[in-house]
Amino acid sequence: MATLSAYQHYDNARRSARYCLLPAAMLFFLLAVTAAYCQPSAAKAELAEAHAEQADAAEAPPNTEPAPAPAAETAPAPIGPTATQIMAMLQDDDIALQVGDMSATWRQLKPLLQSSPTSETEGAVSAQDTKEQWARATLQRLATRGMFLLEVRARNITITEEEKQAYMQELTKSLENDPSGMTAESYLAQFTAKESTLLELTADDAQKLVKFGNQMFALITIDDAEVEQRRQRDQGLRNMLKQQNEQRRQQLKDLLKDPAIKTDDGFARLARRHSEGTEARQGGELDMNFTREQMAEVNHLEEFTLQPGETSGIMETPTAFRIMRVLRAIPPTKDGEPERLRVAQMLFGKLPEKDISFEEAKNNIMLDRQRQVMDIAARGLTQRYHVSTPIFPQGLW
Repeated sequence: MATLSAYQHYDNARRSARYCLLPAAMLFFLLAVTAAYCQPSAAKAELAEAHAEQADAAEAPPNTEPAPAPAAETAPAPIGPTATQIMAMLQDDDIALQVGDMSATWRQLKPLLQSSPTSETEGAVSAQDTKEQWARATLQRLATRGMFLLEVRARNITITEEEKQAYMQELTKSLENDPSGMTAESYLAQFTAKESTLLELTADDAQKLVKFGNQMFALITIDDAEVEQRRQRDQGLRNMLKQQNEQRRQQLKDLLKDPAIKTDDGFARLARRHSEGTEARQGGELDMNFTREQMAEVNHLEEFTLQPGETSGIMETPTAFRIMRVLRAIPPTKDGEPERLRVAQMLFGKLPEKDISFEEAKNNIMLDRQRQVMDIAARGLTQRYHVSTPIFPQGLW
């Protein structure tokens, strides 16, 4: 049975990797949880194409000067079975990822690597590529966290009580108005009380990773001219998205002119043909009954007044367009309970429209730089800590 949060999933899933991240100082907290915390699209964000030189001493931060990437034409052709074929052959107790003296079995990694967000419309080859890209990105993320943890231990990084309090205050502030309702306490409850592994961290180790990350990120500099250039570039792209949204609105206005949309059968037929929602295959009908209060909340309305047999106009939220139809009312089964509604919808993605501010452009640059620094550091640390996986025998990077 679907839940209200599941109904809202489409809106939340359209958040990009950027919106899934907490502010810079908390970036490494996100490395402490599994891929399930962020949406798949965030987890699949591409790592920067850069190489790192090996750091000269353990007390020095990893070198952040990227080396030129090798030319694509010189890359060796794949030899042997594909990553997908290798994963199919792995046994549960096989070591699927080794990072220094830390390891994870296929039984532990299988749930993460098999949750690839492939589209139902993708062809077999494309779906396999997506699955393998997802597996590589996930393993890179886990290996990066493992190497950073080993480096934290090698440097004997510790956290003072004052630093712990500061991290808690920043975490609490970061989670204010979180759309999922997560609090600092529920976030920290995700950490293990046992020893840290490649898949789980203690809260103490997570804070040490934050400190290590801040040491690397302190080297990042951004000037105002660069930010303004980025803002103008991003605003140009945002204007294009606004145009696409306007085209979508016109498409929906044309749909609303079709008399079929005012009947249950006609609405179902149009939903199957046009809707982007997963419920399109069932004529847009959602698999739970909603109260009017729930419908108003999801659609960002003061009240939901649509009656059985009525089709709405265009409903907009920050991330989605909807056309809804109330199929029937469900009487309450107990005194005091509200009636519920059986509804169908046509659901379409809505692209961001808000103008790009100077601060947003600066944050975007910072996040890009952070990802690059993390990737460069990870590549450099592979010279200190052995990283291997049978899934990608030629290497993760």
